[in-house]
Amino acid sequence: MIKIGVIGLGVIAKYYISAFPESRTAKLTAVCDLQTEKTDPFSKTDVRVYQEYRSLLNDPNVEAVVINLPNDLHFDVCREALLKGKHVCCEKPLTLNMEEAIILQNTSKQAGKTLFTAFHRRYNQPLIDLKSQVGPLSEVAQVDLYYNEKIEDHAGNDTWYLDPTKCGGGCVADNGPNAFDTLAWLIGPLSVTRASIVRDDRNIDIEAEVELRNDQGLTATTYLDWAYPHGEDKRVVYTMKDGRQLTGDMLQGSVSFKSSLFHEYARVIDDFAVHIQENRGQGEEGQAAVALVNHCYQIDEQEVTHAVV
Repeated sequence: MIKIGVIGLGVIAKYYISAFPESRTAKLTAVCDLQTEKTDPFSKTDVRVYQEYRSLLNDPNVEAVVINLPNDLHFDVCREALLKGKHVCCEKPLTLNMEEAIILQNTSKQAGKTLFTAFHRRYNQPLIDLKSQVGPLSEVAQVDLYYNEKIEDHAGNDTWYLDPTKCGGGCVADNGPNAFDTLAWLIGPLSVTRASIVRDDRNIDIEAEVELRNDQGLTATTYLDWAYPHGEDKRVVYTMKDGRQLTGDMLQGSVSFKSSLFHEYARVIDDFAVHIQENRGQGEEGQAAVALVNHCYQIDEQEVTHAVV
């Protein structure tokens, strides 16, 4: 059993925590958060409790960590964890820019430790089923991915999502990595060909439409929305060349808001443990997503500049 510590007990933490009791490969060994009310539930268990993440990193009983912190903190804490000899599972995005992503990849290689990004939609059962049904990509005309939610409903007390300096920009920086990685998992490596981003009065990108293309020229369009008024809409639609449409609803079977995440994060933890056991993973998927997100912002900035000129 891989002994894992969780750093940061924000809105996503409950999905990680719920994964450990049933896992045969990983054990929750320690938790860390600045807010004692979040760590109090663990005080009467065998899970070690910390308020300062460096104290957890110094715990020799912890072999690996989950980094579940605001996006702008990922780089520093991931790097420190790797340098302390811990395997790292980081919430998406891995970092907010490519320079940091490359540094983390190099640090992972030098330390000989796994660097893993928690792209949980790869483990979504409806999407796994959809992928098995599609057949050769040569028969696909177009792929569309919808990732729509009202961010205030998702964020809860984690108000950093609504600060563009902390989240990285908005829906492109935060939901984009999941969406782009899901498409890369489904149809292969991608490049961005078009990006249109709408920002609100807080300068948060609240809506975006991004067109990507794989190595075979297949186009995939991602629709991101942080102001969606109807709960959640998260699905992938394949339009086949013969006119058929095949759809994978990520929320299929969900009995409550965000409940689809429970089975996905259970698989994230187990796959993280497998990566550690097999001595693989140095941030490749995380870095690829960071590159796509950065390219979206670059294209959008160029379009705005041209419009002003």
